Amino acid sequence: MTAPNHDTPDRAYVGTVGNPQHVAGIQSWDEASIRAAQRGPIVSAYTGARNNLLSNLFGGFAGGVAQVITNIVGAITQGGATTIIGLAEYMLGLERQVEDTTTAVEGALQDISDITENMVTEVTTPIFDSLHGNDIPSFPRVLLQPVPTSSTASGNLGGHTHGIANPGTSSSTQSAQLGSHSHRINTEMPTYLPGNQVLDLTFIRVDRKMTIDRVKMITGRASGWFSTLDYWYIGLYVVDPTNNNQLDLVWASGDLKNTLSSQAMEYSFASTATEELLPGHLVAVAQLQRPGALSACRRIAAVPQVGIGQSGGEFPLAQAAYVTGQTSLPTAIPSGSIQYNYTMIPWVAVSSS
Repeated sequence: MTAPNHDTPDRAYVGTVGNPQHVAGIQSWDEASIRAAQRGPIVSAYTGARNNLLSNLFGGFAGGVAQVITNIVGAITQGGATTIIGLAEYMLGLERQVEDTTTAVEGALQDISDITENMVTEVTTPIFDSLHGNDIPSFPRVLLQPVPTSSTASGNLGGHTHGIANPGTSSSTQSAQLGSHSHRINTEMPTYLPGNQVLDLTFIRVDRKMTIDRVKMITGRASGWFSTLDYWYIGLYVVDPTNNNQLDLVWASGDLKNTLSSQAMEYSFASTATEELLPGHLVAVAQLQRPGALSACRRIAAVPQVGIGQSGGEFPLAQAAYVTGQTSLPTAIPSGSIQYNYTMIPWVAVSSS
């Protein structure tokens, strides 16, 4: 309608029901407000479409796009088929872009995963620690330096006496025994003597991602007329920090006494453990012997320690520990039943092929 002056009115008057002559009020709707009201359903649909697009960015996107298009088409009250088709093509283009983005993100995540795995697996052991690059030893192998044999050290370096024939008259014996002279000292690999039916445990902290498939140990040579064992067991334990640091057996060797050589040598035993370990995991290599009649246990390579334990309550209190009175490898060892040896550390190693 037009006003008497032919202008277009900028607001409307609304009469009350039953009394069209009475003006109830003036609606404060100008042209901009009316156009905004007309666009309301479409804006709402686009807002819903945007939220739906974001929520479906990394999953179920095709169904989300279909719902978006349905919402938009239902909200549009004017417009031809060309407009609707254009919107559909636009949204399908967005779907392809998101699919490409998803593929790129998945590829980047896989790259990050590969890099992370390489960071924890591509660790090479220095050759002075152990000859194999995948070994994790209890201490560097180069520290196994020769030491004087106990017999020659005590006999020739400790307190001892020299006999002199005809004291005061035999110059030859006086010169040889009382004058400047030397003693021959033999050397050997440093070792310790395990106890009968004592389960020895040597702790190692893993420094790489690995599954342990080899366990290594160095023994001393056989000694004495009788050097037989009734059994010799090797095992591998993993410490469970969630169960009060209980040691759980993950591999046991069976009786290995027939594999022992009479000479000192390093042994490498195949392990069937399947646990995947990460840096920081604590494991323990175990050995258990019972000597035969009139025999002693076979010595194990080790280095002496100063005899001082760790302060505080961290586990373990020392790198070498033991459990007495064992006839086989227990499947679980409570941390409270472990005793510690502060005077030596055996050389053992865990490895992966």
